[in-house]
This record gives sequence, structure tokens and C-alpha cells, in this order.
Amino acid sequence: MRLGHWTAEGTFSIRARSLARRVDCDRDLPLDLVDALLRGNPDQLLAESEPLQLKERCAVARLDHPAGSLTIKRHEWGDRWRTARMLLRAPTARVSAALGVRLAEQGIATPRPRASVECAIGPFGYRSYLLTDFVEGTTLHRLVRSSTASPDVLADLARQVAEIWQRLIDLGVSHNDLKPENFVVDPTNKVWVIDFERPRLHRNAVGLPERHLADLTRFLHVRSWRTNPGAAETFRSELLKTSLGDWLGDSHLASRPGLRGSYSDEQLACGLSVVIMTHQSPDQRLAAAADDQVDPAVNSVRDIADEILVVSPSSSSAWHVIRRIDEPGQRAALNLTAQSGHRNLYHTGRPRHPWVLVLYAGDCVTPELARQLPEQIVERTDCDAFRIPIEVRKSGRRVVGAHSPAQAPIRLFHQERCSFSLRRGEVAIAADPARVGQLVDKLHHQQRVVAGGVIASDAGASIDAQPERAIRRAA
Repeated sequence: MRLGHWTAEGTFSIRARSLARRVDCDRDLPLDLVDALLRGNPDQLLAESEPLQLKERCAVARLDHPAGSLTIKRHEWGDRWRTARMLLRAPTARVSAALGVRLAEQGIATPRPRASVECAIGPFGYRSYLLTDFVEGTTLHRLVRSSTASPDVLADLARQVAEIWQRLIDLGVSHNDLKPENFVVDPTNKVWVIDFERPRLHRNAVGLPERHLADLTRFLHVRSWRTNPGAAETFRSELLKTSLGDWLGDSHLASRPGLRGSYSDEQLACGLSVVIMTHQSPDQRLAAAADDQVDPAVNSVRDIADEILVVSPSSSSAWHVIRRIDEPGQRAALNLTAQSGHRNLYHTGRPRHPWVLVLYAGDCVTPELARQLPEQIVERTDCDAFRIPIEVRKSGRRVVGAHSPAQAPIRLFHQERCSFSLRRGEVAIAADPARVGQLVDKLHHQQRVVAGGVIASDAGASIDAQPERAIRRAA
């Protein structure tokens, strides 16, 4: 590996390049981090950081350093077939870093890239890492769902989002995933745009309107605004003052709900309750509430649930609520009013929203499911329930032939159109087989970041102890 090769590329300098690794760094990056990227294992930095998001092919973490906090993100192609298709593409970190530097220089509020690392076999890359400045704040998605921002603040945020969007259009850049989750609001109410993972630089106007209108559809989808439709109108009116308004008038998308008009009552009524089963007795409420297997399940559904019920059933006819979270975007709190002697379902925590998702302690909803599920329950009006296919794993290995998709239990259902009850720690659901839909391969077991990569926690013990619920899919 050649060290100290200082060919300038924007504000980056190529520090090292070999057949196996290429490292580009900001000149102001602390020397110990530069050394760790040049000579060390970037996965070690990832393991020492605070995980923020774990996806199938991407891990994001906060790296706290005396010189300031950074975000470290790892991308990899995945299985061998995807790798074969992606080998000759430019690594995601390099593309994101180059575009991020350019956008920052053009005055767009986006975390400034500080370094990128590419792992390759000769010219074929298979994994990359990106370091950027860390922006403290909350996503626009959570801010809107929490309903804590005043109308004046929302109006200012909408103006900033519209300015960023128009600036991207003027630069001929399409983000291709502009949604409320990819805008961060810092403590001063400044809006930042993040996650340039699938950008495209358009040399001419061909394709630019279509891609931005697709992003507008993502941004204004009812799933993000159902709890605060008034905020959607504020953002819609500002966005349609940009070039998006002219493009939308000539597009077939203009008739889609939310782009030109308000959402329907049916869309706004698609609330989601999440029930997390702990299988603890009522006298262990406080211990179960702090269970380290419950908190990951809560966090995985925090952005999609309208209420979360952590339940410890004690009999075949009662729900005992350990924790009730009516504002999932806020800090979880114990439900101290839940009494173990209650037998009335209404008072002891029966879900209040039409759609219900059932999880068990240790289950986590993948980011892929978290993105798709709110859209599915709004758009799939032909289905009353969804069977989520599962895999049985023992000692980390998949049991071939176990639990095919047709045998998967119902995990997501509309409680007004399905009958369900709690029977000794299990939710029994009866639905019309002709109207049961299917979400494929979206639940897996809790993940954690380790030096060697992102792996699943050991599911062997829980599978052996509870074979009837051996349903977690390891990553």
C-alpha cells in the first residue's frame, strides 16, 4: 500500500491505495483515525461506535471522538449473486463522498464527508466505508409524528426543505430516496439532508423530473403524515412552489392522494398497534419492562407504531400491560396504572388501533419491513391479515424445509376484520383465508455490530427453549 500520496480531489487527498484497499481522507481528520483507516480494521471502529441503524447490507453508527462526533457507515454488496451484479460499480462510499463534498461546497446542508474506504480484490470492490460529520437532532419523520413542533416551526422547516429540494434540482442531482426520514432537524431547527446512497447526476433534463416527482411521492406518502395531516399541507404548499409544482401539473402522478389534495379518511384511519409478548408473570412487571430483549423490539418499531403495548399475559382471558407507549417517538415510560388483577380487556391494554403487529421479546422488525409495512396497510385494501414467512434456525443455522411461507403464522392483522384473543402467552388469530396477504422474509432476530461485521445474536437458546416460536430470522 502506498502511503502519503497527496493528489488532491476536492477537499480530499488520496492517502493510500493498494490492490485491496483505497483510503481517501480529509486533511483535517484526526491522525489517529487516519491511521486506523490506513492500517487498521474499519470494522473495529464500527464495533466501538454506538449503533444507529442496522440493515441487511448497511450498518450506521455514531463514532464519538475527542475532536468531535462522526457518523461511520458501512456498505457491502451482500450475497454472491448481488455481488456479481455490482462488482464493476463505483463503491457507494466513494460516490456518496464525492457528491457530499460537492453539495457542501454548493451550500446545501448535508453532513460533510471526512473519509471513504474501499475494500476490493483488484478492480472489484465489495465493501466500502464512509465517515461524515455527525448531525445531532431528530428526523423530520419523528418530529412530525410527535406533534411537538409549533405551526410556525413547521412552516420554517417546510421552507428549508423546499429550498434544499430546489437547489438539488438546479444542480441536476436526484437523491432518489427523499423522504422525511432522510431530513434531520438539529436543535436550532436547521434542516439537513442525509443518505446520498443512490444519487444520480443528470447531465441534462432527461429523467430529472420523473425522479424528483417519485421522491415527492415518497415524501408525501400518508404513512409519514397520517398523525398530523395539517403538517403535510404546510410542506405540500411550499414544495409545489418549486419546480415540482410545474412538473406535477403535466404528470400522471398529479391524481395520487396527497400530492395535490388531502388524504382520504380511510388512509388516515390506518393506525398501527404493536403488541410485544414477554411471557413474564404479572408480579415481574418491572423486571420484564427492563428486559434487554424487549427494548430492541420497541426501538425497531418506534417509527412506524402509533402505540406499543408490552404485555405479560397471566391467564387465557386477560392482558397485563407492562409498558404502554402512546407516543412511540418519545421516550418510553412504564405504565404504572396496569394492575395484575384486571380482567377487563379494554382497561388492561387491548390494542386501540385497527392494525396490529405481534412480536415476541427478541424479535426485531427489519428496516426493510419498517419501510414497507405502513405503505402495505394503506394500499393493500384487499387483505385483512399478512402472514410473515419465517425461518427456523438452530445454533445459527437454518433448518431446511421448516416453516415454508404457506405455514407462516399471521403476525399483522386488522382487528376489526379478524378475530383474535390472548391464550396463555400466544395470540390466536382467525382470518378469512381468501383475504390473507403476505410479506416475504422481513423479520429477523436482533442484530449487533461486531469487529467482523454485523451478525445476529445467538438464537439457539431461545429456539431450544421455545420451539413453537422459533421464528426469528438471523441476518
